[in-house]
Amino acid sequence: VRSGAVSIPNSVPFEGRALALDGLNDTFYTPDLQPLFPNSDVTIELWFNPEGQGVLVSESDRQFNWHDSQIEIVTTATNRAYGEVRLRVWPFGSPGLNVGTVAYGTWNHVALRYNRSTARLEGFLNGVLTAGAAVTRQMPAASTGLRYGFGQADSSSLGSGEFFRGQVDEIRIWNVARSREQITNTML
Repeated sequence: VRSGAVSIPNSVPFEGRALALDGLNDTFYTPDLQPLFPNSDVTIELWFNPEGQGVLVSESDRQFNWHDSQIEIVTTATNRAYGEVRLRVWPFGSPGLNVGTVAYGTWNHVALRYNRSTARLEGFLNGVLTAGAAVTRQMPAASTGLRYGFGQADSSSLGSGEFFRGQVDEIRIWNVARSREQITNTML
């Protein structure tokens, strides 16, 4: 997790390995990041290798009273071997932005970027800016905290809301809206 130039925590000591999530109940969360977010700017980046549909990233408060799916894979209606990558920030509704389609069993990079000054949500898939929309992001109240969950099923979903099944790696959360160049230069 990165806040400007500060890393919290520094890194997970498993270089060369990805986290595997079973799609049944595997999930992990950040600590409370609310103190690191002076405003609603955010960039979330990660590599993922889906085996099926499910929630990659959800945002919540400490008590899970407030939550929403922010990056999710949804199986396409025409080919069950592919999933649409959808994203949003609250209160942008379902089905969110479709940033592209990926084949199950392949590694891909996704980035969600929200810029408060332009009130614009944008999505990148494999380094390509693919979708955008105007929205005013709302965050959990400062008193309730801000956590990100990975792999967690979410009833406030962009599709199925299922637990994610597959692998995730190289997760980065920024409290700024990173530029296209910053995103593409660090995704490798």
